[in-house]
Amino acid sequence: MPSMIFSTSRVLPWLLIAPNLAIAIVCVLIPTGRLLIDAFAPTGVLDFTPLATLLTDPQFGHIMTLTTALGGCVTLTGTAIGLCFSLLLANTAHAGLYRNALIWPYAVAAPIAGVLWLALTLPMFDGDPSGPLPRALTAIGWQWPQTLSGLETMALIATVCAWRQTGLAILLLTAALTIPSPTLYEAARLDGVPRRQQFFLITLPSIRPTLWLLLIGGFLSTTFESFGVTHSIILSGAAGTNATPSLLIHHIFLASQTTTPAPDAALQSVVLLTMTAALMWTQWRLFAPNAIK
Repeated sequence: MPSMIFSTSRVLPWLLIAPNLAIAIVCVLIPTGRLLIDAFAPTGVLDFTPLATLLTDPQFGHIMTLTTALGGCVTLTGTAIGLCFSLLLANTAHAGLYRNALIWPYAVAAPIAGVLWLALTLPMFDGDPSGPLPRALTAIGWQWPQTLSGLETMALIATVCAWRQTGLAILLLTAALTIPSPTLYEAARLDGVPRRQQFFLITLPSIRPTLWLLLIGGFLSTTFESFGVTHSIILSGAAGTNATPSLLIHHIFLASQTTTPAPDAALQSVVLLTMTAALMWTQWRLFAPNAIK
C-alpha cells in the first residue's frame, strides 16, 4: 500500500482557504466594522453615552422583554413537543415515514410559513367569511377576530415559529435517542427500574448536549427568523394599526428603512450581535470540550 504524500507547500493552504477568508472579510468583518463605527463613533469621536442611554430606555427594555419572551416560549414549546414526538417515534413501526412527515415544516422558509398560517386564519380570497382555522374555532364558541390585536399577533408569530422549531427538534432528538446503548435499558429493566426513571437516569443525561443545542440554537433562530414571519403578517394587513409587535430584529429593520436612519438602529444591532456571540460562546464552552474528548 503506497504511503500518503502530503504537500509541503506553504502557499497551497492559503490558496485553499482564500475564498472563505474573502467571504468572511467582505460579508462579516467589513459590515461589523462599519456597524461599530456608526454605533460608537458616528462623528469620528468615540462615545459610549448613546449606548448607556439606550440600555436605560424603557421602550428598549420593553422590546428586549418581548423578544426574550418570544424566543423562550417558542424554544421551550418546540423542544418539548419535539421530544415527545421523538420518544413516540422511537418505538413506532414505520418511524421513518412519520418522522419525514413531522420534520418538513423546518424546511419551509419563515416568510412562507407566515403566509401559510395567514391562509388558515384570514378570510379566504373566494369570499368566505373566515379561513379554515377561524371556522373551526367558531364551531366551539371562540370568535376569531378579522383584525388581530397585539397579543393575538404575538400568539400567531409564536405559533408559526414553534411549528417550524418542532421539526428541527424532532430531527435532532431522534438521532440523539440512538446514543444510549440498548444494554443500559436492558440492565435497568432487569433491575426493576420503571420506564419513567429510565428516562431521567439514562435517556435525559445522554441527550442533554442536544437539548442545550436546541435551546440555545432555537432561541437564536427564533430571534432572527421571527422577522420573516412578523413582516409577512404586517404586510398582509392582518394586524391592526397599533398591533405591530415590538421585536428587536423587526424594530432594527424599521429604524434602518427611514429616510434618516435612527442612530439607535446601529446600537440595537450591536446589542443583538453581542447577545448572539455570548450565547454561542456559552454553548461552545459548555459542550465543545466534551465533544472533543
